[in-house]
Amino acid sequence: MRLRALLILLYWPLLSQAQQACSGVDSVRIEGNYQTSTRIFYRELNWQPGECLSISDSLMARYEGRLQSTHLFTEVSLWAEGHILYIKVKERWYAWAKPIAGYGDGSLLNWAQSGYEAKRLFGGAEFHLNNIAGLNRDLRVTAVGGFNRAAGVAYRRPYTLAERDYQWSLQAEHVQSSNLWFMSQNNQVRFYPDAHVQMKQSTQLGGEFRYRFNYHKDIRIQTTGQWLEVDSNILKLNPNYTLGSTQQFQQQLGLTWVRDYRNQLHYPTQGSEWKTSLAVYGQWSGEVHRITPELESRYRVFVPLTDHSGLAALAFFRYRMGDLTYVLQNQAFFQGDYVRGYENYMFDGQGLALAKLAYRYRLGLPQAIQWPFKALGSYHQMPLQAWLNLYSDAGKILKPIGLATNPLGENLLHSVGLGVDLLLYYDALLRVDFSRNARGQWVSRLVLRHAI
Repeated sequence: MRLRALLILLYWPLLSQAQQACSGVDSVRIEGNYQTSTRIFYRELNWQPGECLSISDSLMARYEGRLQSTHLFTEVSLWAEGHILYIKVKERWYAWAKPIAGYGDGSLLNWAQSGYEAKRLFGGAEFHLNNIAGLNRDLRVTAVGGFNRAAGVAYRRPYTLAERDYQWSLQAEHVQSSNLWFMSQNNQVRFYPDAHVQMKQSTQLGGEFRYRFNYHKDIRIQTTGQWLEVDSNILKLNPNYTLGSTQQFQQQLGLTWVRDYRNQLHYPTQGSEWKTSLAVYGQWSGEVHRITPELESRYRVFVPLTDHSGLAALAFFRYRMGDLTYVLQNQAFFQGDYVRGYENYMFDGQGLALAKLAYRYRLGLPQAIQWPFKALGSYHQMPLQAWLNLYSDAGKILKPIGLATNPLGENLLHSVGLGVDLLLYYDALLRVDFSRNARGQWVSRLVLRHAI
């Protein structure tokens, strides 16, 4: 006992000097991480026990943003007391299912024209198993049956270090379609008439490797291989659907550079993101082959105006070179990038230039929905955000294809509209838009994806 007291007396000046040298915190205490490993928190803070962690208002906001960007929590709060940083979180659901349903005709109008046949419906779910072993790894399994069928699996290994680290993901999917759009005519999608047999099947294997230099910049390599087979009747109506054969293999290889200074929310409110990519599509069918280069760039910026409002803007450019098969001609349509208000149209060309601007205001709804089921335990609440959007879109097809049958592709496309975005678990989006396009048409649509 005397020896311990003597050692403390001798080393006390050194210990006191070390504490004074740390102007921030040297200890972290975490509350609410029932499943998430403490390694995840240390990684996002870029800190290890025993080190000194700098603290300021801007750094605290940065730490909070990093933890939010993991998409593991519904709430994150940080505060410092003395030399201790306290972190309190609420974890999300880590096993859940996202429903998938629809009609195999692309739109409600097309389904109505088929007589609302129940056999043309399809449905299923994408099952999520997130935060495996508490390390933010996730597994997704897709199963869809009915008129169109799909089965898929995807796995992601996340970053494990704060900077200069890598992550990778793999995915496989098999899709069978009893109907498909085979060409564009009168500026709209044309589906194969009265299709009740398998018209298309494809098997796709893909992967992505990411290396990040720091928290804001990374480079990505993507590759996808697709084996495609279509009914011979499709080629009779559109010989350019593939390279000319009912069977075709397509390989995509892409390189993407990302600069991301957003506040790392799935629904960002400040900062900017810039993605630029080079890709090459290789298509093979028997002895016929074709190489298609692609250049794409996407810039998004978010400017807060008040605590409950802000501006969001997007500038987008894509161009594909060479002679394109029909699938690669589709540049602006409702399942990809498009001008809102033109969801019922199809635009084919070599490329697309697109701009979007939105004013967003957060509505004063309850922050969460209380479920009455006690069995849900710590997940008895569903977080909720609602944003009102006033927006304007504009776009132009670059070097349009097939103007004789699709003359609208030569026009400058623009629209204005009003919408509401609801964000639920895992920031899943439910968006309702009401748009008025340049043709004076009002279009309403319910979608599950972001516009900017």
